[in-house]
Amino acid sequence: RFVMSAEIPDRYGDIVVAKGIKTSDFDKNPVVLWAHNSRNAPIGMWSEYKAVSGQPRRLEGTANFAAEGLTEEADQVARLVEASLIRACSIGFMPLEWEAIDKENPWNGWKFIESDLWECSICSVPANPAALVKAAGGDAGAAMQAIELVLDEWTRTPAGTIVPRSAFEKAYNVV
Repeated sequence: RFVMSAEIPDRYGDIVVAKGIKTSDFDKNPVVLWAHNSRNAPIGMWSEYKAVSGQPRRLEGTANFAAEGLTEEADQVARLVEASLIRACSIGFMPLEWEAIDKENPWNGWKFIESDLWECSICSVPANPAALVKAAGGDAGAAMQAIELVLDEWTRTPAGTIVPRSAFEKAYNVV
């Protein structure tokens, strides 16, 4: 299971609005590519993809790799994802409606209000830093890392809200 895109600034300063991602054409051919390379065979197909409300709002989906032995590339990428050596994905899309995030300097990033999803690739380094694996092939490695991070770095306020431990310590003067 992957976060395919999240509604946060990517490494280019752009934001893709999750609910504005149109999937009608993608639905007909929801391919998983390796590193946006459409010249090679797909390494799988996406399923159960949908916009998710939450923080941040995002598009999530399940990458279903090609049957083992079908292509060497699919086998290799699937093994690397299972081993948590590759943890990211990246969408390929066509903007349909957009606006500058910074009206004074539009090159500081664009907000893509609506876009047409063309493909989503498994990759080593995503443009969107939140486009990461949530669970892989029954391997609890990625989930365990997330749980350990929350246990180590987050805590509850007296009201029961979960917050970063550093913010809690600053707000409540904990030494």
